[in-house]
Amino acid sequence: MTKPLSIGFPSGLFGEEALRLDILQQGDGWFAISKPVQIPFDDHPWQNGETHLIGAIRSQLEMGKPEIVRLGIQEPASAFGPEPEVSGVPLPFISYGGTAMVTLGLGLGILMSIAKAKRLVQT
Repeated sequence: MTKPLSIGFPSGLFGEEALRLDILQQGDGWFAISKPVQIPFDDHPWQNGETHLIGAIRSQLEMGKPEIVRLGIQEPASAFGPEPEVSGVPLPFISYGGTAMVTLGLGLGILMSIAKAKRLVQT
């Protein structure tokens, strides 16, 4: 089964016209898409119920859309908060397990950086 090169969203969901986002890279448990500006990536109280990419992917997965099913997604999740004003490459994860691993890795990296900085200051 070939993996899709992009994910499509119907007209009216994120604007008047249909939207197609390229999948830039994918691996076991993750994929990277090109997020346009002014589209929230994930749900957050600041967006007050606006349609967001993770929610749209979830809806399409529930409907059994073939290009989403071929990605092997079980429960889409993200490792960082939504930034609708910013375009870029968010990393949706195929499950919450992938999100937890990245969040844990970032947290450990921050703690290691603090510990190293403390050692530098003490000497």
